[in-house]
Amino acid sequence: MEPIDFGGALLRRWWLLLVLGLVGAMVGLLLPAGHAKHAAPSSWSSTAVVGASPAGGPGNLVVQSGDVSTDQIVFYARNVAVVTAAAKAIGRSGSISQLERAITVTGPTRKTGQLGEVRISATGPTSEGSAAFANAFANQLGTYMNGLVNQHNQYLLALVRQKVAGLETQISALGKTKGGNSLQNQLNVALAQEQTLAATAPTTGYLILQPAQASSAAKVAGGSGGLGSSRLVRGIAGLVGGLIVAAGIVLAIELLDKRLRGAARAEETFGFPVIAEIPMPSKENGDGVVSVFNGSSSSSSPMAEAYRMLKMSVLFGALVAPTRYDSGVGNGRGRDIANGHAKGAGNGHGNGSASLASTVGPRPFSPPTRQVIMVVSAGTETSRPLVVTNLAATFADGGQRVLVMSTHDLHLHAGNRVSQGSNDPRAVIAPAELEATLHTSPLANVSSIPLGLFVANSGQLALRAPAVLEAARQLADVVLVEAPPILGFHDAEALAPAVDVVLVVGECLATTFDQAKRSGELLRRIGAPVVGVALTNMRIGARDIRRSVVQPPVGPKNHLEPEQAPAADPDASPAQIKH
Repeated sequence: MEPIDFGGALLRRWWLLLVLGLVGAMVGLLLPAGHAKHAAPSSWSSTAVVGASPAGGPGNLVVQSGDVSTDQIVFYARNVAVVTAAAKAIGRSGSISQLERAITVTGPTRKTGQLGEVRISATGPTSEGSAAFANAFANQLGTYMNGLVNQHNQYLLALVRQKVAGLETQISALGKTKGGNSLQNQLNVALAQEQTLAATAPTTGYLILQPAQASSAAKVAGGSGGLGSSRLVRGIAGLVGGLIVAAGIVLAIELLDKRLRGAARAEETFGFPVIAEIPMPSKENGDGVVSVFNGSSSSSSPMAEAYRMLKMSVLFGALVAPTRYDSGVGNGRGRDIANGHAKGAGNGHGNGSASLASTVGPRPFSPPTRQVIMVVSAGTETSRPLVVTNLAATFADGGQRVLVMSTHDLHLHAGNRVSQGSNDPRAVIAPAELEATLHTSPLANVSSIPLGLFVANSGQLALRAPAVLEAARQLADVVLVEAPPILGFHDAEALAPAVDVVLVVGECLATTFDQAKRSGELLRRIGAPVVGVALTNMRIGARDIRRSVVQPPVGPKNHLEPEQAPAADPDASPAQIKH
């Protein structure tokens, strides 16, 4: 699966971040601030000091009996059982978290020759309450540690008694032997250990050095606390919360979005290679919506270069599926089969129209097997007509004569169009008949004609279109045929056997995965000669290499490049190419 460009998604939906961030900030600012009568009452803090005496120098602080270190005092002070027992001893209520927040343990102080001190501070609503809580905690801490020492002492006593019983059993079995004497000595030692453990009262040496005094309690100012204490803090918190919510929404949209976003997913779903990535029109680069070659300022833009690369791929790229159709007109053209060209015998390119030829001059070289190009898309991608227009402009910019055809008018009501062709769907069409119906365009070397003038209805398209396309081959170097959505109309299936190349248009954030998969399967099933996918509306990042395309200089050219005014088309009309 193609990785999600989460950073790019956030940039595309910056407005959502802005809106939700501002909403969160407004909510935080409008929340009621803590009022004096609702503020928490003032509290008091009292401190008791406990500790252990040093033995052995700095960093080795232990209690007087040498059993528990001051570090261990701090460790055991964190036990929940201690604070619970202290609160119970003085009758203080509250949750465990509230009681734990009311106790602060700091220390120990590590100084040679002085007691290692651990300070226990407790807060309460009154000075007496805070002092009582601190002292109760200090007492319960000592009780808790003494209990642990007693448990350890009882454990050791049980081990020694178990050892004594074992030795007595062994001595009884051996009697007065040499081995029995050795065991008797071990038994005497174990009995002495048992007597010592039983007679000695275990103690940790824990000391309360200074009990807490109510008279020395310090007053702690109260307040609403938390976010309610400052509108600025609440506003910032609301802003951050809004941004987090917006980022979550953007991530969810990206995960649930089933539209193409990049070349990797397009190739995976279509099943065809992406031969060109067409960037979105950019105002700073002068990319137009009709043609990227309308002016010299746009001829070196990233979009114009993308269409030049698309042109090269269409002309010379390997086809995915070979064409299986022979029109029978006998023009002598072979079809691309995998990696080579097949040449037939016949009249070749033809002489074309005299008027059109006189306008553009001699015919330039054009690969004979890539003359008729059909442009299709899965659905109603708005960039498909633009691809046809700009690809036509790209071929024309190289001096080739381009004829653009469309089947759009075949799906209009029969009364809205006039068919000028023969009623016989198999009748041959002379190039002169086609030339008489050509429409000029604002683009030099580009003409257009609707197929509906020579095809009575869409049902005749499969039989009639080959003859129309054969006549078109005699009039132009390149014939571009735009077909309606392949998943909604049969036009592409009917025309596929009569064309040399099929170019599939996929549009970022428009073509869905399902549409791409179904259209790819359909084209492979009919054996269409697909050359690849042109992925449109690609976003170019600031560091993309296509951003570094050198723009033409403003002003007069150097002396090696004389000024040449573009040739004006005397028949040009303001109308755009009709598709």
